[in-house]
Amino acid sequence: MWIKSIKWYYLCALLPWLPLQAAAPADSLVILFTGNNSGQITDCGCGEDPAGGLLRLATAVDSLRRIYPSAILLDSGDWLTSYRNINQDRLVLHALQKISFDALAIGEYELPHSKPYLSPLFEELQLPLVLTDFPSVPHSHKQMILHRSGWNVRIVSFLEPALIQRRVNGPVAWHHESFIRAIQAAVRPAGQNPELLIAVFHQLNDLSPNILKLLPENSLIIRGHWHRQFDPETDGFRQVAGRYVVNPGDNGEFLGMAIFDLEKKHWSVYFIRLNRAVPEDPALAAWLKNRTSKLQE
Repeated sequence: MWIKSIKWYYLCALLPWLPLQAAAPADSLVILFTGNNSGQITDCGCGEDPAGGLLRLATAVDSLRRIYPSAILLDSGDWLTSYRNINQDRLVLHALQKISFDALAIGEYELPHSKPYLSPLFEELQLPLVLTDFPSVPHSHKQMILHRSGWNVRIVSFLEPALIQRRVNGPVAWHHESFIRAIQAAVRPAGQNPELLIAVFHQLNDLSPNILKLLPENSLIIRGHWHRQFDPETDGFRQVAGRYVVNPGDNGEFLGMAIFDLEKKHWSVYFIRLNRAVPEDPALAAWLKNRTSKLQE
């Protein structure tokens, strides 16, 4: 542990945007989480201290993986634009592939029902798409099971029925009861190893104890579809009924870091604001610039 701590503090000295207190215990799992990026490759350029963009995210993720190579990186959905923009969405999908996410939960912005061009792109890029409760998204998985430190880390993702109805033309036989049945079916343990459940809930404003109690204790719940002002101190992390709820915020402004102490069975959560203190990844920036030029030819 002390070697890892020395590396962490040394890295924090070189990269002051990293949270100094976020050194993980030796026996722990590290989950990096993002969400609601809405197709932002660079920051919005707005305000005195703009933040966000996949180019800065790539730098932060690469830095953290140097210390925690087994860290799991996932997104809670709405990683594409909210409207039809095939060139922008194509660039974002390629950037997500290069950043090497372990799981990408599908939000309503990624439903191919309103963006028909997505299905061939999903097939081409073979992204790790996860959507547990809605069956008609091609090239997606109902769950993903990753193996870390002798544990099964199971990732499931739920998209609220109201958001599905908004994006799918025509009647959809999907409602709240279907949603609850999908949750109950998804949380059944699989395998002999100890298991940790990570559940993405895209929307679901009513995170009531009755719903959360359907999940095992110590589950990590990651919220999606947060498109409003975000304060990590008040909105970023709370505990409800023995389950831990985190929120990545809006416009890809933050990278969340959740650390699960395997001995104490306890989560700690930190947020890295991706402002201009975090440099853009030069290799990804150059690749995207070249790709953009080809799309414009």
